[in-house]
Amino acid sequence: MTPSKLSLAAFFAATAALPALAQEITPLTDYDPTRIEGVWSADQMRAADVYGEDGDLIGTVQNVIVNSDKMVERVVIETDNWLDIGDRVVSVPWDNVDLTSETAGISVSIDESNMNNFSLFGDDETANVEGEAFRASALLDSYVNLESALGYGYVSDLIFARDGTLSSVLVSPDAGFGEGDYAGGVYAYPYYDDSTYYDPVAGIYTLPYTQDEVLGYAPYDAGWTDESI
Repeated sequence: MTPSKLSLAAFFAATAALPALAQEITPLTDYDPTRIEGVWSADQMRAADVYGEDGDLIGTVQNVIVNSDKMVERVVIETDNWLDIGDRVVSVPWDNVDLTSETAGISVSIDESNMNNFSLFGDDETANVEGEAFRASALLDSYVNLESALGYGYVSDLIFARDGTLSSVLVSPDAGFGEGDYAGGVYAYPYYDDSTYYDPVAGIYTLPYTQDEVLGYAPYDAGWTDESI
């Protein structure tokens, strides 16, 4: 899904410059996301088939919840009339997810006896996305600024290590960004994880890099994807 046709120049012009950065910034010349072993993406995970402990198809992944430590906390799954009880939504902790299913998709430690333990809302009957945790779908398609508040593009995907660590964001630049020999394509950047960079209300993710740094950065080869998911 691409951003709407509103004026990006006007949209980003209203965005204030970044405050002082608290996190250590990785120079793009030192960053090689292709060196991450066993990676998968949010786009891959969403709509992936889900199998239970008995090997039966349960349903499909609807979302991924990421916590403040840059780790997948839970996977939200919509069941497909599993156990003849109609469509339901369950929230499965990452520790109960297995990416090495023998079939295409993932497997989870759910069966008829314990399904009720995987509520979206938990014991306190409160929403189970708390603090700085967020849904991967909320970050996907967010507009992207650069350090100077310059409009750059939008978040097209998220890259995770096999252990569930959110390591990178994939950015598709806007058609109006760059001049001359700018290559276009899709670019992978380190994920920075506090409110300095991501404003979920405004739908803006800010990269702590300048236009000159970005223009000198090579497009990303998406050959890393794990086809088993």
